Amino acid sequence: MMREVLQISPKTYYKYHFVKDKDYGDYKLIRKIFNHSFKTYGYRRITKYIKDEYRAIYNHKRVLRIMNKYGIQAEYIKNQQRNYIKERMEKYVKPDFLKRKFNQAGWVTDVTYLIYGNKRAFLSSILDLKGQKVIVHQISYHNDNKFVIDTLLKAPKKDKKRSEEYNSLFRSGYSLFFI
Repeated sequence: MMREVLQISPKTYYKYHFVKDKDYGDYKLIRKIFNHSFKTYGYRRITKYIKDEYRAIYNHKRVLRIMNKYGIQAEYIKNQQRNYIKERMEKYVKPDFLKRKFNQAGWVTDVTYLIYGNKRAFLSSILDLKGQKVIVHQISYHNDNKFVIDTLLKAPKKDKKRSEEYNSLFRSGYSLFFI
């Protein structure tokens, strides 16, 4: 019936009618490995797994082509920590009273890192905006709360006059240490 409608010879019809997909055997192997990995392996890891476990050589392009052909795609787990930090930052961000006018009376602080060789140190400093000078700074190999709090406690002792003059305006970067 179909042959007659399409006006195709029986030889041509039956030649292509019973052809099996040449990738189907490879697909079953890839699907088995993919399901075994709880749907987390991509084409690179599947290729390595086939080489290590089955001692067979499959080109990574072949594995990728078969995965695309049959709609196999790895499900990756999202990093939840980033979202948590972003939510926490948005919750505690205070209004910007300086509004990019850095000639006001106030202190600003931030923590930055210094790289030398293959080591890293952290610098915490407090700057007086009106006088444009560094009031206090401290260097440490560990970026922790103790390091930041020690710097904050040294500032009023160094500049008593200014600390009493504008004790209400203190600005930090969006660092979690100052929350």
